[in-house]
Parts: sequence; C-alpha cells; structure tokens
Amino acid sequence: LFLLLIRQVSPETAWWISAGWPLVPSLILFLPKSDALFPTLGLLFLLFWTSSVEKQSWLRAILAGVVFWCGSLLSLTIVPMGLVAGVYSLLVLFSKSSNSDQQRRDLKAVLLTMFGSLLTFLGLTFVMGVLCEINLFAVWVWNYKNHASFYEQFTRTYGKWLIANPIETYFALGAPLFIAALFGLR
Repeated sequence: LFLLLIRQVSPETAWWISAGWPLVPSLILFLPKSDALFPTLGLLFLLFWTSSVEKQSWLRAILAGVVFWCGSLLSLTIVPMGLVAGVYSLLVLFSKSSNSDQQRRDLKAVLLTMFGSLLTFLGLTFVMGVLCEINLFAVWVWNYKNHASFYEQFTRTYGKWLIANPIETYFALGAPLFIAALFGLR
C-alpha cells in the first residue's frame, strides 16, 4: 500500500495511511484473518502492474499475471483489481502530454504489461488444466453462479443500497475516519 501511495502523495501521508489502515474497525472486528490475504494479493498485483507500465518491464508484467492468477485460485475478489489496473492504464494513455513519442512509449508500456500479464495468466491456467485435469474457467463460472445465488435469496433494491451503504460504511470505517473521508471528498 505504501509503495502504491507514494506515487501520488507525500511519503509522510503514504506512511500514515499505510500504518493506520490496520486500525480500521471493520478490519479488526469483521474481517476473517484468512481473508486478509485477498487485499494483499490485490495490492501486490497493482504494484507489479503499475511498476511494469512505468518501467516497461516484462518481468513485472509476468509477476502481475502470476499474482493475479494465484489470487483467482483463492477467490474472485481479485477480479475488480483487474478493472482498477485497466482504469490506471487508460489514465496513463490519456493523461500525458501531447508529445507523440511519449504517447507511443506509453502505449507500448501498457500493451507490454497487458499482454505479459494476460499471457502469463492464460499460460498458468492452461498448464494447471493439463497437469491437474481441471477446467479453471468452469470452476470460476460455478463460483460466480454460487455467489450470485446469495443475492437471489437476499435481494436488496438499489434504493436500499443507497440507504444502507453510507450507514454500513460509517460503522465499518469508524466515525473519525468516515468524517475525515467526507471532508476529503469535499
């Protein structure tokens, strides 16, 4: 978390956020200790992804693919991190200067990272499929369908989500951090 944050904020701010994050009440009270691995894998994937784009590194792209694959073996909670990596890559492509050489370098870096990670992910999935005779894509679809069945049993309308989410967030983050976040949004 610190290594990701330091790219955007001062080292002191990155340290305070990283050091304070474990003190968030919902993590202490509600997070099963085995689930603590999921955010770690997601952050590690993002760290390898962003540093691969920044340094045009095949090795870091491959490591991003390995971490994403390992995370997908544990839970599909890693999938949104792929979306975050995609948004980051789009921001890199569309927020730089109009210099055409820089745009070409950025495009090359994003494509290298994307293909390196994707090919690693697919390669590991194929190797495991052959060695263990398992279709991981089928397993992931079954997992997704089982998860979706929870929401069929316990429906919540969009309006209920709009009411419940701020209240749940208030208690999950704790009052001081929630209020600080509101001021930060302002």
